[in-house]
Amino acid sequence: MKNRKGFTLVESMVVMIIMALVMSAIYMMIMYYRDVAGTEQARVRQTQESRYLLSVFSSELKNAGAVMTLVNTGGFLAVPPNFNGIHPLNNDDFADGVIVASGDPNAVSKLVSEADMTSPTSLIVNNTVADPAWAPGDKGILIGPDGYFVFVVTAVGGNSLDVRGESVYHSGLLDTTNYKDLSTAGNTLTYPVNSPVMRLGDFSIYLVQERDDAAKGRKVRDLVRVSDCFGKAAVLTDPDVNIIKGAIAENVWDLQLTYTAYPGFPDVSAREDYYTYGGSSDLDALLNALRVKTLKEMTVHVVALTDDYPGRGQVTHQLPQLADRGPEALPAGKYNYRTFSFLVQPRNYNVKM
Repeated sequence: MKNRKGFTLVESMVVMIIMALVMSAIYMMIMYYRDVAGTEQARVRQTQESRYLLSVFSSELKNAGAVMTLVNTGGFLAVPPNFNGIHPLNNDDFADGVIVASGDPNAVSKLVSEADMTSPTSLIVNNTVADPAWAPGDKGILIGPDGYFVFVVTAVGGNSLDVRGESVYHSGLLDTTNYKDLSTAGNTLTYPVNSPVMRLGDFSIYLVQERDDAAKGRKVRDLVRVSDCFGKAAVLTDPDVNIIKGAIAENVWDLQLTYTAYPGFPDVSAREDYYTYGGSSDLDALLNALRVKTLKEMTVHVVALTDDYPGRGQVTHQLPQLADRGPEALPAGKYNYRTFSFLVQPRNYNVKM
């Protein structure tokens, strides 16, 4: 028994130090691979969101104005209609916003008696024949010379469409953080006989919302798609559950749009570039180019952020100029960023009225 020995204090301390070093190394390795995985997941999300912008968003822009931009649409009113499927949104030196819509060619009609949209109940049209037929829940649009009204059908009669009291959207409604629609309020107008009424295939409002992210320690911006405002103006902050919206890209920091028109199309020697806010020309001139359908193409500029979780410290990046937005600094943070641009040619424009 006297010859049996245990660990000395020194030996125990050495073992404990070695174990601590091993556990520390394992912990650091776990944290490193966790950060690497987080970075890769962020890059995958950025790639997926970029694909969304290149596919769904660009597809909506390409299809915008279907039916609404046909030559006979203006023929209904004998003047250019207020809305032809693309409406840039005024902003205060922020990411651009845009409203896009396309109609259903199988459900196009016109008013046979004027409609007062201050208290909407029903629209009397020349026919409700369609394939498929109009049905409750369908979205439609009423377009006049000074404004427009997007509605939801609640009931269908022989020559009438009953509509929900709250608009899906109407011209001049939007007044939310960084965005305001300066158009005439479409819910205060009386729409004349022959105003186009058509079912919508798509209707979307694209806005960028800025918020604080505690986990990332900086401000982030989401690209938000709104498909039903339910008559509310502040759609980004209003808590009404009837507003249908959702963030479709969480890594988009900036979205800038350039609108290019060729007034003498198909002669392309004269070119005019327009922007939503500021730049070389004003918003009224851009809206006029859209109404008379001289728009040829749109360039979409996107700034996307990718969080780099291992990080290189709080680095401040400088963005180059995009469209009418001058160079600016991004918030300091542990991330990388990339810019990309793509060109969209709306297939339903380019025909001057």
